[in-house]
Order: sequence, then C-alpha cells, then structure tokens
Amino acid sequence: MKKGLVILMILSLVGGSVFAQGASEQKVFPSKAIEMNMSWPPGGSSDTQARVLIEGAEDVFGVPVVIVDKSGATGTKSAMASKMAKADGYTVMWASGGQFTLTPQNIAVDYSIDDFKPVLGITLEHTLVVTGKDSGIESLDDLKNMGSVTYGSPGASSGPAAALGMLMDKMGIQADHVPFSGSNESSVAALGGHVDISDSRTTIVDSMEDLRVLCILSSKRSELLPGVPTAKELGYDVVLESYNGLYAPKDTPDDVVDTLAAGFEKLLNADSFKEFTKNSKIDIYGADKASLEKKVRSEAAFFESYFN
Repeated sequence: MKKGLVILMILSLVGGSVFAQGASEQKVFPSKAIEMNMSWPPGGSSDTQARVLIEGAEDVFGVPVVIVDKSGATGTKSAMASKMAKADGYTVMWASGGQFTLTPQNIAVDYSIDDFKPVLGITLEHTLVVTGKDSGIESLDDLKNMGSVTYGSPGASSGPAAALGMLMDKMGIQADHVPFSGSNESSVAALGGHVDISDSRTTIVDSMEDLRVLCILSSKRSELLPGVPTAKELGYDVVLESYNGLYAPKDTPDDVVDTLAAGFEKLLNADSFKEFTKNSKIDIYGADKASLEKKVRSEAAFFESYFN
C-alpha cells in the first residue's frame, strides 16, 4: 500500500514537472520559423526588400523568417490569407499602405486595418511632382501662373492621381488629367513635354537626368533629395507616401507583436539593409505600431473623402 502511494507521488511529481516544462516552452516565442506573407510578386521591389531584410533573421530571432508568395489580386490575396491565419505570431504580412487605403476604394474587399495589428513600418518611397527641364516650369509658383495644366499619373484610380488632383485643386489650377500605365510612363511623358507635370519616384528621377523635381508629396523632406521642398512647406497640405509595413492578425497577443517589432527593428537597422536601401534610393520608414496604424487610418480617410 505504501509502495503504491510512493509510486503515485513520484508519478504526480514527474507529471507536474513535465506539465510545467511544457507550459514554459509554450511561452517561448519564437520557437519555429516565422512566415512572412508577401503581397507582391517574386523579384519585385517589395519582395527584394524583404529578402534583404530577413538575411540576418535567424541571428536576431533564433529562428528563420521564410517568405511565402501570396501575391495576386492587387494584394487582396495576401490580406485575406493573413487575416485568416492563426494569430500566434508565426504569420506576418508584408503589405503596402495602399492595400488598406486605396484598394478598398476601387474594389470590394473583405478586410480592413481592423483585422490586423500593425507591427512595424519598413520602407518608404516618395511621390514626386516633376516636369521636364525644358518645360520652363521651375517651381510651383510657375505652375500656378500658367492657369491651366496637364498632369500625368500611373492610372485614374491611383494614389498619385488623387494626390496630384488634390494639389491642383488646392492651388486653384484648372488641370486636365492624363492617365498612363505606370509612374515610369508618366515620368517619360513629362520628360517629353506631353504633359506639363507628372508623378515620379526617386529611383526614376535618378535615371532621368532631364527631369526637374518641383516638390515631394511627403510629410517631411527625404534624405535622398534634401534640397527638394515638400508641398506642405510650400503651403499645400497634400501628402502621399508609398510605404511598406508588417502586420499580424488582429488577435495576435501584444507581447508577441512587441517581440516581432523589436526583432524586425534590429534587422531594419542592420548595416547591410541600410546600405541596400541607400543604393536603391529607398528611405527606411521605421514607424512604430501606433504610428503605422495612425498613418493607415488617416490615409484611408483621405482616399475615402476624395473618391466618395
């Protein structure tokens, strides 16, 4: 009888120890590979940025970060897959702000920022207002004095189209919009004098020396173009920044989100990633989760008011 009792006590202690150990292990995050759902096609700008970013992931997290191609349907495929993923921190989504702010204005989507917890802002590409150097337009004041202008954009429902249209409205300019198939095409049109101004990007301007940058549609000046003023500085409160960030499903525990944010912030500040973004003419964004969410919601309200 006593022998049986002793055995039961030993089993109880061993079982309790195993249970405690299991519970302790469950609290460790991460303990397996983290999957990053990529919203845009392999080999593109976002995919390339992400692959450089995660090169040192195993040193930071102790586990690898694996990119999973979820591209397609203007980013909605990735958003839906990420929304439905288990909220345990092992799935994050690489997304552009436009997936939450612009896409819902053009097509019906079954997701919103409310379905996610922002983790960290990653990179930032600026929308520039450009003209050809032979246009005779050297500033926004010159543009305003023209009375009526033509402006190009990468599409009628694009962010740059909305931002440039708003800029023309705020300047009191009669303007005709000419949509193109992309920012490269609209920049070439401005370069050739087919439109007076157009949107552009730092990477495009760097390759087209005969483009003049009139202003940048960002919240602050870019280190890539420190001499170029923002539209806001010039008296026109129009901001459109193309930014990439990481997001987790909405029920992901806050402490897990914080662990993800801290790890990816280390990767963001790695010398290798800084060098890559510098050479690629891309700014590091680095917005924390609260700032990223505020930006998404603010921009979503802007597009909703503009298109509706």
